[in-house]
Amino acid sequence: MDTIKSEFLTSAEVIKLLRISKSTLHRWIEVGKLKTYRTGKRLKFKYKDVSEMIEEYSYNQSTVEEERISHIKSMKGKYAYTGVSTGDFIKRKLDDIEMEERK
Repeated sequence: MDTIKSEFLTSAEVIKLLRISKSTLHRWIEVGKLKTYRTGKRLKFKYKDVSEMIEEYSYNQSTVEEERISHIKSMKGKYAYTGVSTGDFIKRKLDDIEMEERK
């Protein structure tokens, strides 16, 4: 593969890698969250920029998840006599939070 070609990604490749919609990609471009480069009429994205975005997103997701679990574990003391193991309690609470966020 040519190094110039492998250094840049198309919109379709970025959408697939980041698992986002086309409208989200356009919004991120508008607000400057993702830098674009023009090759003729086409927009291209540097692989390095996209991989940094993936790392940032995965770091933020794991941090959020850790904070949720920590908060839920602190709640477990209040509900110590529920007859549910800590693992089951955490799973149930995470499911509750997900359902609330979907609303």
